[in-house]
Amino acid sequence: MNPTTINAQPGTPYIDVVREFDAPPQLVFRAHTDPELLVGWLGPRGMEMEVLEHDARPGGSYRYVHRSREGEFRFRGVFHTVVPDKLIVQTFEYEGTPERVSLDTMRFEDIDGRTRLRMHSVFASVEQRDEMVATGMENGVRDSMERLAEVLRPGRVVVDITMSLDGYVTAPGVDLGTASASAATRCTRGRSARRRARRRSWPRRSSGPAR
Repeated sequence: MNPTTINAQPGTPYIDVVREFDAPPQLVFRAHTDPELLVGWLGPRGMEMEVLEHDARPGGSYRYVHRSREGEFRFRGVFHTVVPDKLIVQTFEYEGTPERVSLDTMRFEDIDGRTRLRMHSVFASVEQRDEMVATGMENGVRDSMERLAEVLRPGRVVVDITMSLDGYVTAPGVDLGTASASAATRCTRGRSARRRARRRSWPRRSSGPAR
């Protein structure tokens, strides 16, 4: 079992999420930085996601929209630090409340070929953190982690969510069933194809990597 935990300790402006995946850090990192993969897992089930911009490099920015019967929900942010397969530091902002911005750090830890993903979000105040918790964000996190596991690796996964302003509340495990066995292969094949395309596009006399 690979549980997901969400820790929102009372009186602090932080939210911490920890989840392990049966996939190497390279694939988990790529699922966070490749827009084609991102739309397959980020956000609650039942919502359509469109990536408007996603430039995963220091100083780059991202912007996307989730659509449902309730309307559109637009999000944006800036990448501050991007270390391939290891670390992403970015801001996160819901455009409906532009004064509410968090700083999110994602660490991709290698554990014998598997990945422990640690996410740490810092808010401007305890009040802003509590407002985020009150939106029911744990549902979006639950769905996102389940969907990411499906994208990365086939198998049966049980998710355990803990979220509360006054302690821990453990939700029942969710049996996800058998995920698609071809998702990880598509990730690897897509990356190899793009690498071949970049090599073909390099100038013949160039001595450095293409940008």
